[in-house]
Amino acid sequence: MKRLVLNLVAVIVIVIACTSCSAKMITIDETNVERAYMNLTIKDESKIKEFKGSELTDLVNWFNDVTDIRSNPTFKGAATIVGVKIELKDQRVISILDSGDQFEIQITDPNKGKTVSYWAKEPHIDAMLATIDNEQ
Repeated sequence: MKRLVLNLVAVIVIVIACTSCSAKMITIDETNVERAYMNLTIKDESKIKEFKGSELTDLVNWFNDVTDIRSNPTFKGAATIVGVKIELKDQRVISILDSGDQFEIQITDPNKGKTVSYWAKEPHIDAMLATIDNEQ
């Protein structure tokens, strides 16, 4: 019996270790996007850039292609009006925040009453967002 308990504990530790090494985010189907936009300033929530057409397609493809996804163990709380927001038809909201050479991605699910945060890398988002910024 003691050996069985020790084996179960070992399996639980391995499972926990494996799930903390690599995070799995949701993927987005463009038809499930209610609205996608970025705030152009942190001072005025009404100044936004909507993603539509090919820009929305590029954003969804970027999100689905993100690599090096890791849980954010130091997550302190949901972001307010900075970055890119993708509102899904099921009421989940995805916030994408630039943080140097990587991005923080927060997924808020009001149906579950929680927000989870991930770190990810993707080299093309900087160029995409810079192009959009230059159009303003």
